[in-house]
Formats: sequence, C-alpha cells, structure tokens
Amino acid sequence: MANHPNRSRGPYTAELSGASWARGPQLECGTIREARAWAEEYGTTADRCTITDKTGSVVAIHARDTSGDGTRWYRAAV
Repeated sequence: MANHPNRSRGPYTAELSGASWARGPQLECGTIREARAWAEEYGTTADRCTITDKTGSVVAIHARDTSGDGTRWYRAAV
C-alpha cells in the first residue's frame, strides 16, 4: 500500500549538512531511497541528510555514524 499513487508525498527534497557545511547541497528526487543513495555518495563529507516532502514537512533524516571509520549510515528515520 505504501506505493499507492494517492499516498505519494514526493517529489522529495534532500539537503545535506555536516562539518563541511552549515547548509549543504540539495537534490530533488522521486523517492526517499534515491535521496539516501545520493547522500551516501558524499562519504564522510556529509553527516546528515534531511528529506522533506512537497509540503516542506520532514519525512526522514538519514544520518551517518561518525564513530569508527565513519563510512556507515544509519537507516533513514523520522
């Protein structure tokens, strides 16, 4: 039921943040999964990806585990 067209909250806007930026790059994408993959491409440069829906409501936050080598990302959650 999650993929039902009437339940879509997209397009989504993903915005990165981290020690390198107060406000980082943004991307408009069709799915939360696409936003997560985009954030992970930044490796250890980005610490967090805030994902909002078309109304501007935060639907997910995808954060990097900064302990250890810092390459692991936690699953996106609200």
